[in-house]
Amino acid sequence: MTPSGPRAPSSYTLRYAVFGTLFGLGFPVVATIVLIVTHGMSISMGSWVEAQREPLLWIIDTAPFVVGAVAALAGQREDRLQSVVAALGQTQQALEQRVAERTQLIERRTNQILAGAEIARAAGAELDPEGLLTQVVNLIRDRFALYYAGAFMLDSAGTTAELRAGTGEAGAVMLANRHHLAVGGQSMIGRSIAERQPRIALDVGGEAVRFNNPALPLTRSEMALPLVARGRALGALTIQSDLPAAFSDEDIVSLQGMADLIAVALDNARLFQEAQRTLAE
Repeated sequence: MTPSGPRAPSSYTLRYAVFGTLFGLGFPVVATIVLIVTHGMSISMGSWVEAQREPLLWIIDTAPFVVGAVAALAGQREDRLQSVVAALGQTQQALEQRVAERTQLIERRTNQILAGAEIARAAGAELDPEGLLTQVVNLIRDRFALYYAGAFMLDSAGTTAELRAGTGEAGAVMLANRHHLAVGGQSMIGRSIAERQPRIALDVGGEAVRFNNPALPLTRSEMALPLVARGRALGALTIQSDLPAAFSDEDIVSLQGMADLIAVALDNARLFQEAQRTLAE
């Protein structure tokens, strides 16, 4: 793509014109010296002026202008050629950038599909809700190279979301402190559960509704995904990155699909445990 701003002075045009003019000056100088010598005159200012009366020198004296003009045309052509080469280089860079972006997008979608398949296998094999949540948050964090992932579940009253699984040292600390958030409060998790809609913050510093967690100081982007099964909110997932604008609308769609799958698995695990208790009774 060629630049739209004003074009800089043509470097080759000016350079060639100067070189051509200097080269052309040699013709009248040499012709004047030859004329002085052939007429037996001494080399002086007077003989130099006298030689200029020769009509042939009048034509030769135009050589600097002619050669300079021809050289300038050649330089102009070189400038156009360089401009085309530069435009082609910019176009190539733009195409390479688009290919890299598309490749990165394909890799991201592939990771999401693979992570979804692993989560589906874990959901089918794990009947313990706590164990399932632990596997899920670790899979999500590792497969998407995230800063943190955590899972909240509603308490029996449905007013508080309690952290049940978290990754890394921050997750261990918050689990030990029984970290919890109010449903519908000033947090993305609370609002996501109350509204049963995903929430995303591409720049956490500008997000009005968000709990600023001191255990996760490097968070720059965050996504809250509600866990809803059979029309009932069970909790929510929090997915956080230390990069700004780390998530897109497409990520919301694919990750919310994983969250829906996890919610169904959690609901099935709950029903299984209730059935086991009934049988035991």
